[in-house]
Amino acid sequence: MNSENLDYLQNRLKYLGFGEEGPLNQELEENVLLGQPEFQLFTDAVYEDCRMEATLHFSRSGERDTYYFKSYDARLLYAGSIEADKAQTFYIYKKWGFTFKEAFNLLEGRAVYKKRVSPKDDTEYWAWSQLNFGEKTPSGNYKYTEYKDSSGYDLEKVLHLYPIIELQDEQLKMALIRSLQRGNIHPVHFVKNHKKEKVFIEANPKTKLINISPLATRAATRAEELPKEGEPVLLTLQPATHQPVAEPEPSVVEEPGIPPSEPEATEATEATEPPHPSPRRPQRKRIYK
Repeated sequence: MNSENLDYLQNRLKYLGFGEEGPLNQELEENVLLGQPEFQLFTDAVYEDCRMEATLHFSRSGERDTYYFKSYDARLLYAGSIEADKAQTFYIYKKWGFTFKEAFNLLEGRAVYKKRVSPKDDTEYWAWSQLNFGEKTPSGNYKYTEYKDSSGYDLEKVLHLYPIIELQDEQLKMALIRSLQRGNIHPVHFVKNHKKEKVFIEANPKTKLINISPLATRAATRAEELPKEGEPVLLTLQPATHQPVAEPEPSVVEEPGIPPSEPEATEATEATEPPHPSPRRPQRKRIYK
């Protein structure tokens, strides 16, 4: 067995959010020892009232004793809302891709900000990516809506338009920005009429604003009017919408912080998954920690 290759694969699991030193790592080692041309691993996670499942695809490179983590099929399952379930194949190219939690956030409809790598010419660029649930590729994947840096969306500047208490602390501010860039819904505190109010926010690169929802609801909404300096926040809210943009598959991103000396995976091909019906996001309450 190629121990260096096994370490590489285990690092992929770690940095893509599938854990380390757990049952999945043990199954990975067992399958590598078998020496099959390809194999799959299964894992799942529970987020309040929904469940994320993932089938991870590994393949061996020709006659070499080297395996690559090519892609994973993610499926988001809602409790009591089968018609709202969604699925997407996420590809691993040039070392890494969307993490498992980022895949969950994308399937929930939120945007994720990462360095992307074009499979055509390996050009790197930063962009917000969001799934368009109204349009699919021939393979059955949802197409991506993409907002590059040139679109003018500056998350930090947008946050300062709101009376967010956490922005007064540099560490809390940076943690908030990193969380929103990963597509998370993040709790913050607004100061309104000299009172502190807890709300949930998420990035919205389409409107160049943020989505705001109160503690009592999970339905993400969009602020139509920005607060003026010195005035309390008055929000006109309505559901956010997204427009599609054509982009080739696979859509690939880079995960910061991974050692660059690790071997690179070969380019993955598209998964032949049958189309799924366009889902409806259910009305529900959910608390994110």
